Amino acid sequence: MFSRDFDRELRHSSGDFIRRTKYYGRVEDLRHLGRSSILHFDCRWSGKHKLEIVGTGMMTVHEIASEINNVFDVDPRSAEIMRIDLAVDVRDYPVEWFRRRARVSHKRYSSEYGLFVSEHAQVQTLNFGKRPNMFRIYDKTEEQRIEYRRLNRRRNAEERLLTFEERYGHSEDEVLTRVERQYGAGRVPKQIATLRRLQENALRFNPFESLQFLPSTISEESVNQLTGDEFIKGARRTEAGGTAWTP
Repeated sequence: MFSRDFDRELRHSSGDFIRRTKYYGRVEDLRHLGRSSILHFDCRWSGKHKLEIVGTGMMTVHEIASEINNVFDVDPRSAEIMRIDLAVDVRDYPVEWFRRRARVSHKRYSSEYGLFVSEHAQVQTLNFGKRPNMFRIYDKTEEQRIEYRRLNRRRNAEERLLTFEERYGHSEDEVLTRVERQYGAGRVPKQIATLRRLQENALRFNPFESLQFLPSTISEESVNQLTGDEFIKGARRTEAGGTAWTP
C-alpha cells in the first residue's frame, strides 16, 4: 500500500503531527517529513486512505504525481481524485454583479449570499450549493488584502516589504472576483476522475457549464453616456444575446 521509503519513515514518526477527525481514525501532516501533503488514514466508513496535497495550484502534474508516488506504491495517474477545486479570476465584475445575474441551471443548487471569515476578517461571498459540491464566488482582492496585512505583521524587520502589486500582480484597488467550482464526495466528473483523465481532458472540460447569467438592461440615457470603446463593447454583448438596450 505505502511506498517502502515512506513506510519506514512512518514507523519512526514522532506522533507530534497526528490527530483524529470525525471521518478518519488518524490524520498526519507529512510536511514535517519534507512532503507537501496531509495523509488521512482509515476512513470510518470505507477503510480507505486519503492524501490531501497542499498547494497544487502551484504544482505541475509531474510534481503532483511524484507526491502521490512518494507516499503510495501505486500508479499515481490512476489514483482516484476525491476532491478538486477549479477556479477562474474575473476582472472588473464585483461579487454584487454575480449576485444579481448569476444562476445555476440545476435545481439542487440554492444560492446563499453573505460573508465568510478569512483570518478573522469578512470577505463578500456568494455560494450555490453545499460543500463539497458547490460554486463559490468571492472578492479575491479583499482576501489578498487580508493575507497581505497578515504577512506584513509576521515578517522579520530585516525582510524587504513587497508592495501589494509586487506580491499579487495587480493593484490593491482592482476589482478581482474569484469564481470557484468545487467537486467532492464521490461527484467528481468521470472526465477528470483520475490524474490521467484530468491531464487528457482538462482543456475540453468546462466546470462552469451550468453557471448561467441573466440578461441585463441598459437604458438609452446610459448608452448615450458611453465612450467609444464602451459603446463597442456593449454592442458586442447585445449581439451575443447577453445585454439589451431599451429606450
